[in-house]
Amino acid sequence: VEGQRLNIPSDYDTYEDLGYYLGRSDRFETLGPDDIGFYQMWNDDGNCAMWCWFVNNANSEHYASECDIIGVDVDIFCDGYERYQTAEGLGFFDTKDDFIDVYGRPDDTYFNEDDDSELLCWYLGDGNDPVWQVMEVTFMDGQPYDIDIDYRK
Repeated sequence: VEGQRLNIPSDYDTYEDLGYYLGRSDRFETLGPDDIGFYQMWNDDGNCAMWCWFVNNANSEHYASECDIIGVDVDIFCDGYERYQTAEGLGFFDTKDDFIDVYGRPDDTYFNEDDDSELLCWYLGDGNDPVWQVMEVTFMDGQPYDIDIDYRK
């Protein structure tokens, strides 16, 4: 984002240092051990900048703000969405063909007849890892509508 790399997994403080914040009520929501939460992240202008997946890897309850960020989800309604890019430099102005050229044939594809959108999924990394990175990109009319990158167990 704007020349700064958002790493995942990461801790909440790293994102806060970059100017992204949980809302007050979400910041103090508790997650139990191994629980996952999905929360809006706000920027310094008070606008929704992205959604993030949080996981509690501890053995006791913790506030979401004390948990790890394991995913970032940005869609065209997020403030500044046009500045988001994958690690390989692809973003919302690239085409479906551009994503396929860089990442190869998707591992899964889903078509939604209701809105004519298409979801392409790539499972990145070594399949033997206990967690793997997943990138899901939803396309409408061949253009990205939503980009979601996260880690799954």
